[in-house]
Amino acid sequence: MNPRNEDQLAYALCEQPVVVGINAHGSNFSQYRGGKYRSECGTDISHSVLLVGMWIDKATIDQYWILKNSWSEKWVKEGS
Repeated sequence: MNPRNEDQLAYALCEQPVVVGINAHGSNFSQYRGGKYRSECGTDISHSVLLVGMWIDKATIDQYWILKNSWSEKWVKEGS
C-alpha cells in the first residue's frame, strides 16, 4: 500500500482497523481537547494511533478520519 494514498487507506479500513503514524509534536496536538482536529499531516512521525473509521460530511463533502489514541483515559474522550 502506498503510504500517502487515502483511497487505499479507506479500502484497507473496510477490512479492519489500521495502525497509522502521526506527527504528535508541538502544542497544536498536545492541546487538542476534542472535536475535529485540523492540522497539516507533516512527515515527522512521532506517534502511532489506530485508524478505526472515517466520516464524510455530506453538507461540505469534507472527509474525516476517526482515530483511537492509546495515551490514557484522561486524554480527550476516554483515551480514544
